Amino acid sequence: MSARWAPTPYTTPSDYLTIAYDTATGTRIWHSREGIPGQALWPMSVESSPDGQQLYVTGTGPTVAYDSNTGGRLWEFSDPDFFANSLSVDPGGAGLYVTGAQGIGPKMDLLTAGLSTG
Repeated sequence: MSARWAPTPYTTPSDYLTIAYDTATGTRIWHSREGIPGQALWPMSVESSPDGQQLYVTGTGPTVAYDSNTGGRLWEFSDPDFFANSLSVDPGGAGLYVTGAQGIGPKMDLLTAGLSTG
């Protein structure tokens, strides 16, 4: 399975789209849209867990964990003032690190959040 994010600025400007494909056939396995009404979301990073069972997506909206096989949402981390631009998975799979900025304008701080994947 392979997963890629795709911004959809012309069809649904407030959503981002995650699609999982079967790497052998190219068949779409599942897809998910994340959206917040009135807010333009941009996906910035996607990673999978070391065992391939979970997929993590982050960006200017929530950080979401999906079941890699079904696309079922496992959990979400959301902070309206946090804008993520990258994520990294702990090699053991127990943690996820999301880096970005929090705040607006001159009061903006860089932030790395450590999240439990379990």
